[in-house]
Amino acid sequence: MESIGEVPWTLRIEPGSEEDAELDRQIIRDIKAGESARRKRFDEFEAKHKDKLGNGKEGWEIYEAYFSYCEDSGSEEAQNEFRERFVKYLDRKFTGAMLLEAYAGALEREIEGRLDPINIKERLKIKRLEREAKKKWWQVWK
Repeated sequence: MESIGEVPWTLRIEPGSEEDAELDRQIIRDIKAGESARRKRFDEFEAKHKDKLGNGKEGWEIYEAYFSYCEDSGSEEAQNEFRERFVKYLDRKFTGAMLLEAYAGALEREIEGRLDPINIKERLKIKRLEREAKKKWWQVWK
């Protein structure tokens, strides 16, 4: 485990032991403590994980795991600083695809929300008309 000074910085998405939980609390305290302690933490994270952040999904998971420390600290300044400093290292293709997928899902939900006011009778009528449009002329006149 690498460390700067006496403060180690390791990746744990979910704490397992009490030692891990205590280390998580220490990281959060350092982020809350102020600019110099936060800068040390971020420098350490950058030195250790900068190259890994560009590895698609794995990089995104590392980014999210460490960003959660900033969220847990409650410091808006820390969150902004973390984003500004580390977003540039993420895989742009993966991030773009992820955002596009999220946008498509939101768009689908919006469309479904607009279709809900159409009642069941109207939907059945639309489906019947679509089926009739597919019939040949001699099938319609029977």
